[in-house]
Parts: sequence; structure tokens; C-alpha cells
Amino acid sequence: MVQERKNRLMAYRVDIGITVQRQVSTRAAASYLATYGVPMHVSVRVLTSPGKRRMTEATMEGPMWFDIIRRAGVTFGS
Repeated sequence: MVQERKNRLMAYRVDIGITVQRQVSTRAAASYLATYGVPMHVSVRVLTSPGKRRMTEATMEGPMWFDIIRRAGVTFGS
């Protein structure tokens, strides 16, 4: 049974933290979550238990920003 999220702002911040973890590092994600007041027990759970995460559009696997840039090849101004 999945509980409905009551705090949409906190849910959004957790989703961004997960994205930061995927694209940068777990340390950067933990710092982001702490900065925005996500409780430690929530941060630890989402950063260490990817199998228990709710899948939202923001957290679904997709290409990372550096993969997109790499595939684009040489661009003007580089």
C-alpha cells in the first residue's frame, strides 16, 4: 500500500535530491536535502534505498545532462 504524499513541497525537494544524486553524487544530494529542511530519516531512506522510492516523472530514469551534451557533438561557441 502506497501512502499519499501530504507535503507536495517536500516531495518536490526529495525528487530534486534524487536527481542530484543521479547526476552529481550522493554527498551533493544529501547536502541539498539538508539545506532545504528534508528530515534526516527521509534523506537517508531515499538516498540509500532506491528500490523503495516512488516513481515520479522527475525521478524516472532518463538520459543524464552530460549524456545529452556528449551526444550533441561539437556545437557553435565551444
